[in-house]
Amino acid sequence: MNDFLNEYLNKKVDEILGSNPDPSKKQALIDNLQTVILDTVIDNLTDEQVMAMQNIDPDSPEMEEKLEEYSATIPNLGKIIEEKLNQEIIRLKDNPASIEDISSSGNS
Repeated sequence: MNDFLNEYLNKKVDEILGSNPDPSKKQALIDNLQTVILDTVIDNLTDEQVMAMQNIDPDSPEMEEKLEEYSATIPNLGKIIEEKLNQEIIRLKDNPASIEDISSSGNS
């Protein structure tokens, strides 16, 4: 993930947790927001794009390249991701118990 996105996610998590957050809780929330981003990208792929990625190792550089390539073809993806992230951040702020759930499970 690029530095700009890492900085953005760190800033958003700091908004949720406040100053001096527990490092493991902070990482769990960053992971959760990264999952929101990935889910949003996947939800906006065409069936053909999903099929083309079906046999690629999810952790491989090839998968990352395909996701970047396909993401570039999705109109307004940045706005869509921002909207989904904002919805998740509001959900987390409005429901602090969900933060504990994410932190204890390692993801959402």
